[in-house]
Amino acid sequence: MTQPRTPETIGTGEPTPQGAERIFIVPVMFDCEHFQEGKQQIRRIYKPKDSGGWDVFTHTKTAFGDSYTRETQDHEGVTRGLPSQPKGSVFDKVWGLENPKLEFTRFRIPYGDHTILYDEYGGELSGLRIANVELSDETKTQAEAFEPPAWFGDGVTGNQDFDPLALATKGSPV
Repeated sequence: MTQPRTPETIGTGEPTPQGAERIFIVPVMFDCEHFQEGKQQIRRIYKPKDSGGWDVFTHTKTAFGDSYTRETQDHEGVTRGLPSQPKGSVFDKVWGLENPKLEFTRFRIPYGDHTILYDEYGGELSGLRIANVELSDETKTQAEAFEPPAWFGDGVTGNQDFDPLALATKGSPV
């Protein structure tokens, strides 16, 4: 049986089920000068629900403007229902409360047939850099055979310490 996804059970270093993705620490800042077009500044809040689970508020800022979403995740981190689009003032009000938060800048970097989502964290996680390669059209075996670029560091796929909720509630594991 899966344990509930709470700050106490997330980020314990236990492995999580792995999908067709690979996640890596990036030890040295990558030069993203040529990838500014897809740049996103993201702020995310995890607001605990009285009934368990989380309301997840996200503010994404791009060259084309701002967007706000709110989705509900159950205690296992599974999104329930369709995301809503709250006003920016709702986001700002929740941001001002004492809730777990993440701030990061995301760059989309083409790499062969794949896209690397390169995240540079700010705020309390300043200095943390993570690359996520979605391999959704590939089998688990193909995902495991993926050859990362030389600028990637250690692989952390499946390590709950790098779950976004764990990063927001417990801080950087490195």
